[in-house]
Amino acid sequence: LRARFMARLTAANSTIQAKAEELGTGTIGSTIVALLIQQDHFACIWSGDSRIYRMRGDQLTRITRDHTEVQALLDTGAITAAQAEDWPRKNVITRAIGVTELPECDMVEGALLDGDVFLLCSDGLTEYFEDAELADVLYSGLTGSLEPLCEQLISMALLRGGKDNVSVVMVRCHKTGFPALAVESDYPEFRGEL
Repeated sequence: LRARFMARLTAANSTIQAKAEELGTGTIGSTIVALLIQQDHFACIWSGDSRIYRMRGDQLTRITRDHTEVQALLDTGAITAAQAEDWPRKNVITRAIGVTELPECDMVEGALLDGDVFLLCSDGLTEYFEDAELADVLYSGLTGSLEPLCEQLISMALLRGGKDNVSVVMVRCHKTGFPALAVESDYPEFRGEL
């Protein structure tokens, strides 16, 4: 599954580069964040500052780590978290699809638990929410359908300024058994025996 995803992402990367060359206006790039799920396992793949969070019970965990100049400065201790809030190049990304010959992504994998909820979002959402507030909003809205919760998050970001696109996708995981298979026909190639 990861290999198929990366092959498709590499093809998209080449398409973006070809379009940039055709337009002749310089580099074109896009952030990406993806969630792959197979049975009781997940993989998060990303490039840029779009994020994936996992809500497990009442605990919100940011799975991704931003590919930005400000995050690199924070990681090296060159600036503090308080300074990062008002850093002039806060939104400058250091990775994107379409910018390099091959996609540069990070990946985190893990085990799924029944009831895990994933939030995939652009920085147009996270610019207007601290992680603690986001956890409160998610926890209070997880009882029903996720669609109204997505709409609420988008509305709140837009009301707070919404100067960038606000993309939100949520996925709830449920553990289910394999369905029982029933054979209700004759299969001559097996001489009626299954």
